[in-house]
Amino acid sequence: MSCDIAELNELITIQRYVEVDDGSGGRTSTLVDIDNDPQVWAKVIVLSGKEQYTHDRTEAVARYQFRILNRSDLDESMVIVWNNRVFNIVAVLYRSESDFFLHVETELGKAV
Repeated sequence: MSCDIAELNELITIQRYVEVDDGSGGRTSTLVDIDNDPQVWAKVIVLSGKEQYTHDRTEAVARYQFRILNRSDLDESMVIVWNNRVFNIVAVLYRSESDFFLHVETELGKAV
C-alpha cells in the first residue's frame, strides 16, 4: 500500500513509560514524550476492531496502523497518543533504511 507525504495529516505524539517516585516511598509508571521529535505527522489507518473474552470479561480491541516518516528510534515499549487516546505499539515494521515511510502497528483498548 503506497502513501504520499500529503496524506500525513494527523498530528501524533510518541511517548514511553518511565518509573517515577509516587511520593509515598513507592514507584509508579507514567508516560513522557520521547526525547527526539515526539510530535510527528502521520497517516492513520483503521485495520480492525473486535471484542474478545479474556479473564472473565469482554474487552474491545481495535488495531490501527500509523504511517510516519522513517525513523529508527521507535520500539514496542512505546505508545502513540492521538486524539487523546493511547495506542500501544505492537509492531514497528522496518522495511529498509531507504524506505521513506515507517509502518507502526498499534492496539487501542488492550492493557499493556
